[in-house]
Amino acid sequence: DMLARLILSAALLGLSATATAGAQTDAPCGHLRSAFYEYGALYYKTADGHWTGIDKDVVDEVARRLGCIIDASTDSRVRIWAGLSGGTIDLSVSALSTPEREKVGRLVPYLSERNYVLLSKEVSPSIRSMEDFVADPGVRIGVIKSFRHGKVYDAWLERLRAKGRVYEAPDYEALLRLLKVGRVQAIMANISGWHPLLKHDQMAGNYRIMDWAPP
Repeated sequence: DMLARLILSAALLGLSATATAGAQTDAPCGHLRSAFYEYGALYYKTADGHWTGIDKDVVDEVARRLGCIIDASTDSRVRIWAGLSGGTIDLSVSALSTPEREKVGRLVPYLSERNYVLLSKEVSPSIRSMEDFVADPGVRIGVIKSFRHGKVYDAWLERLRAKGRVYEAPDYEALLRLLKVGRVQAIMANISGWHPLLKHDQMAGNYRIMDWAPP
């Protein structure tokens, strides 16, 4: 079920027919403006302060193939989508395809992953499903603001949001802090996003990975 899968795409809003024609004639297609957001192995800062990751590799390859100069920035997902809608950003990366977003730009799939729920080990082992989670008023979940997780998870999160049990963080590091300090007992994540957990020795082995979306 593709609705249960996170489709990571580049929102190639600025890659117009003119840019494509320029690539075909080996002529530079000019400057494009891209924006990244920090998220696990997709885009992260190395120990020496350089940004790297799967998303950067994809955008670098787009620039190479089209003969473009792509000016990159790092921002929040909320501001990135506002920039795409307003025309101040030409392309971005790692987004779930939705009808609303397809009105903003053209989404080109380059990677797919499943979303998972990471439960703190402090959560009762009796919570084994979405309904179990909803039925326990003492557990809360954290998400990154403006993220979409597919119809099944998003509908479930709306039920929890109506009960005041969803906390929104600006980025993944903030999301992990919410889990670490016990403000939430679960977070939404995918395999690429687990990369920062490997850097937190205190959190190693302190969570359970739950796959609750339909296959």
